[in-house]
Amino acid sequence: MEKVTERMKWNQRLSSFLITNIELFFYRLGCIVALNPKRTILLTLSVFVLSWTGFLRFRYERNPLKLWIPSKSSFATDSDWLMNTFEKAFRLEATILHAPDVLTPDVFKELAKIEKTVKNIVSPTGHTYEDLCLTIPKISPTDEFIKQIEFSCDLLDFLANTCMEQNILELWDYKEKAIEKITKEDILEKVNRYKRHPVFSNLIIYEDLLGGIVRNKSGHIISATHLHTLWFLKVNYSAVDITQSGNSAGTAEFASEGTLEWESSYLKHMEKLQTNLTNLTMFYSSARSFGDISNETLFQDYDILMIGVVIVTIYIHLVISRCNWIEARLYVNFCSFTTITISFIMGCSLAFAIGTSWGPVHTSLPFLLLGIGIDDILVILSCLDNLTPEQRKLPIHERVGTMLKHAGVSISITTLTDIAAFLIGSTTVLPSLHSYCLFAAFCLMFTFVLTCTFFVALLTFDIRRQADNRNCCFPCKKHPDYKRNKCSQRDYSKIAFEFVYSKVILTWPGKVSWDHFKLFPNASL
Repeated sequence: MEKVTERMKWNQRLSSFLITNIELFFYRLGCIVALNPKRTILLTLSVFVLSWTGFLRFRYERNPLKLWIPSKSSFATDSDWLMNTFEKAFRLEATILHAPDVLTPDVFKELAKIEKTVKNIVSPTGHTYEDLCLTIPKISPTDEFIKQIEFSCDLLDFLANTCMEQNILELWDYKEKAIEKITKEDILEKVNRYKRHPVFSNLIIYEDLLGGIVRNKSGHIISATHLHTLWFLKVNYSAVDITQSGNSAGTAEFASEGTLEWESSYLKHMEKLQTNLTNLTMFYSSARSFGDISNETLFQDYDILMIGVVIVTIYIHLVISRCNWIEARLYVNFCSFTTITISFIMGCSLAFAIGTSWGPVHTSLPFLLLGIGIDDILVILSCLDNLTPEQRKLPIHERVGTMLKHAGVSISITTLTDIAAFLIGSTTVLPSLHSYCLFAAFCLMFTFVLTCTFFVALLTFDIRRQADNRNCCFPCKKHPDYKRNKCSQRDYSKIAFEFVYSKVILTWPGKVSWDHFKLFPNASL
């Protein structure tokens, strides 16, 4: 053996040295844990309870500027400066009416109903449209008196304020009686006469509210297929707390909670109106629409994910158990999920303790840990089942040590590479991804540590149970002289894989079919 070692290259000797010492470390660790399973479990649970203190610094980041934009980018710094300096902005609520011709009395009467509905909306907290709207001086665009005076900014201070809208009904001063008596000729006369507001000019251009415009030979508008209406809500950045008003996806715009509640009511009212319209199509949106849709999209697949968890649970039980009262590992399956859950909580606690915030993409972390953690646990159980007949006769603590000796090197390498990958990923400039990678690295670290200690301690009790021929469901019940049935001693997953590879894939028809699939993936049969 010494001569063989001498002939080995330095890198081979280094590799052999590392593997030998790692195996020795895990063998000793397995023996210690198996000799003291209760102490190991109590110590783990004690650390777990103490780790909850990290949640005192829990912070859910909802600010899109701190989630999806590099903190040192000019856009982020400029946005902060603008919000702190000017503090004021506005939000848009919009509808579009579509018909073969929207410049008709029927369409304008429907628009008047929509206008009345919007102005009568009251949020659950009592906010009305007039409380939240952006205001401008009240000046009728059709008042002939405007043309007879010379305007100045001082004059505007004496005028009453009204809510700002881009609404073609302003040409009739929103008067219900005038709109009820309106005719097609009245509509065309005012639409062609008043192209824009005489005072606010480019701020309110009535012609721009029309789409699909049809003109006659003289250039006058005679019909249009779309009619756009806009309502403006004010935003006071100094009154906005994005940690409260932001959505879980971190895609919401800056607005007060009262404004968001009113917009939610607005969307519900528009949905009702949309279903009651005849011979007319309405499209509507709110400033919060993008945030709502993106938030729903991010979290709408949880039911599918939970189905996946159930399938994984069943699969794990079928793989690690055998169909008899002794070797069915019901509690081991439960212990594996418990280990991963505790690892997730401890990893998150450490991340919170150092000031890292939780974000919308972090909700996928439990499923990431489930895949990696279960893989490590299956490796450990596979090493236990593959012990030689001589090793199975060893004392339980030596048996566990031998099991962990074989499994430790494998799960150590995979875990270290995974942690290294996430730590490298945490150097990204994207704040949300940086936080996610740190959480993942910490959770994987605890998954590895607890799998080699806490789970092995729990597994030791199951090994003792099997050695005493105790029932898998009721460990207090013994089965003396229990004989395992032959059917339960077969490894069906191994048989299935051997059949698929040896009888299908590795045969010459299988190889030809596989090569054909790789060369012509889009070829039809």
